[in-house]
Amino acid sequence: MNRIKIDYKKIVLKQLEPKDVSMVYVKWLNDPEVNKFLEIRHKIPFLKDDVIEFVKMCNKMKRYHWGIMYNKKHVGNISCSSVDRIYNYVNISNLIGIKKYWNSDICKLSLNAAMHYLFFNSMFNSIGAGTYAIHLSGITLLTNLGFKKEGVLRQRALVNGRYVDTVLFGITKKEWELRNNDLPLVKVIKPYWE
Repeated sequence: MNRIKIDYKKIVLKQLEPKDVSMVYVKWLNDPEVNKFLEIRHKIPFLKDDVIEFVKMCNKMKRYHWGIMYNKKHVGNISCSSVDRIYNYVNISNLIGIKKYWNSDICKLSLNAAMHYLFFNSMFNSIGAGTYAIHLSGITLLTNLGFKKEGVLRQRALVNGRYVDTVLFGITKKEWELRNNDLPLVKVIKPYWE
């Protein structure tokens, strides 16, 4: 597969709203290739109404659930869970639904911008992430962005009938500031609650 060149100026992260939920988006979530490294795969099938309710819940709970827009087209998501405003911690995950962008830098650029936003606009002190030990591109993405391995949950996930380890990663604001980063920042639209 040829690597698609991404123009970072055409990437925008925006908090998803119910009107952003399309059947294309719902189709990604139900696609076993797209969701194979995500826990949501255990909850399929998803209907459009299910996804709309999830997006509404994210907005009501002030949970970051950004759509990755490329050239004004929704191609993926960056979502935060375990938002802890006492200890200023958040867990982050990503999904690229449009397969032609899998072999590109769109996820790296988007995740980089989301993390920068969380550290400097929302004032979080640490960000966590996890992935399956067999998801090598996920591990590479996280380590390239400065995450450090914090632990392993042994045989915690079931993938294709086989138990695999889940690898936990984290990064602090101080580590983020000290890392060597030359990635351009993409536009992040501030959620309505900030």
